[in-house]
Amino acid sequence: MSIITGLQTYDFNDEEDEFDIENKRVLVRVDLDAPTNKSGQIMDRSAIKLAAQTIRPLLKRGAKIIVATRIGELQKGPGVPDKKGKPPSVIEAAAILGEELEVEVIVPDSCAGEAVKKVIAGLREKQICVIENLAREGDVGQRKEAFARELLPFADIFIADSLKALAIESATTTEIPRLLELAYLSPRLLQELRSIAKVDNVLDPPFLLVLGGAHLDRDLPLLHRLARKASAIFVGGVAAHTLLKSQGNEMGQSALEADFIAGGRTLTDLWGSKLHLPQDLVVSASPRNPNHEVVSSSGVPSDRMALDIGPKTCENLRKLIDQAGTILWLGGIGFHKVPAFSHGTASLMRHLADASGFTMVAGSDTVAAAREVSESLPDFQLSQLDCISTGGAATIALLSQSKLPGLEALRGKQ
Repeated sequence: MSIITGLQTYDFNDEEDEFDIENKRVLVRVDLDAPTNKSGQIMDRSAIKLAAQTIRPLLKRGAKIIVATRIGELQKGPGVPDKKGKPPSVIEAAAILGEELEVEVIVPDSCAGEAVKKVIAGLREKQICVIENLAREGDVGQRKEAFARELLPFADIFIADSLKALAIESATTTEIPRLLELAYLSPRLLQELRSIAKVDNVLDPPFLLVLGGAHLDRDLPLLHRLARKASAIFVGGVAAHTLLKSQGNEMGQSALEADFIAGGRTLTDLWGSKLHLPQDLVVSASPRNPNHEVVSSSGVPSDRMALDIGPKTCENLRKLIDQAGTILWLGGIGFHKVPAFSHGTASLMRHLADASGFTMVAGSDTVAAAREVSESLPDFQLSQLDCISTGGAATIALLSQSKLPGLEALRGKQ
């Protein structure tokens, strides 16, 4: 069965459609979780902007919007948890959402009950309701069905707009979609799922897997499945260090999976001629030392560590991308947080932007790296890539042929 089989959306951008949503209460499950600095200030608005993209046409057609989200996973600083031991409030993220939509945002003190009922009943034009952080209530666990029934009277229509959220069973991802007759995926989320399905089915061969990150051992089922479909597999980052070490190369102080050297040897034998490893590496005494040199990947000096791929490797990667019809980038390929070691990541992103094939970036760390490096690249926009998946572990689960509880709850709804 395809990832998108039996899933429904509704194009609320279509103003000619006869489906009247004016004054209808629309509960939108979004992802407003955003990384913060040590002071608790939101540093990346991208998730909030995606939520606004879904909500904007609903407002335009006169719907009453109730926004539900769970935040805290990406946040740090004095507000997490707050002084009362609670998960953080949605107030700052909700305020930014209001700025994006140019509306007034009202945040009740709780997620359900009379306070929420009163706010929703009183919503006027240019106002939306964002209920408090679901992590503060019984959204997951034994109380999820009871909590869903508390929310149910507040909604005529349910829209799922967070792929990450659909990976868990909760009141707002599995129970409400089952209980409410009108439950849809947002058009944006359905498009993302179509992109994942396109990569999964390799509709445009040949397929290039650009693999990085640090955990080959942990991701073996996914890697085996993707490798069978791939025409070429490029490996960078810590994963490449492990495979290079398994081939007998000296890797100095480079980070690698020391307990997976034998497993790495098995992978290199299994992938054979499909496998492309770095030819050269950028090395330094530490990530904090910007002084670096380029060495052959066959021998990193004993007092140095590999922190990025070198120029010859970048050129080889460009050629692989040029030949591919579908490219999936999964996992970081360098210590991109330090500018001196971000050139490989920047080169990869530029080549992906120029690719004629379909390009997708997946995995929370990979997407974060792409966003961070893109800020330093002139004349580059992430929109030049075909799909920046927002699902994190949920995307990986779909590519591994695992089911997402929230998607299954929506499957078959009319």
